[in-house]
Amino acid sequence: MIPIGTDGRSATCHEITNISIEVDEAAGNATAQSYWTLYQSIPGKPRLASLAGRYRDEFRRGDDRWFFTRRDAIILWNADLPISADALTHS
Repeated sequence: MIPIGTDGRSATCHEITNISIEVDEAAGNATAQSYWTLYQSIPGKPRLASLAGRYRDEFRRGDDRWFFTRRDAIILWNADLPISADALTHS
């Protein structure tokens, strides 16, 4: 479930950075690595990074499009921030 703030908006933001892609045109496949950070918002407080990690992805080309064939999500750290029950509801 995605936490929803009292204003009805998502209380999280997922940012992806430092994307590196290697393509093998002849084989029709590619690999990629990127880093991600999950931020959470609590009303009245600044946005806080709560979880971060790395994606390792594999793709294949078919029908003139690229498709995911694998995604590994590796957690690098967890801030273990508490979320107030008054600040958020789940839907």
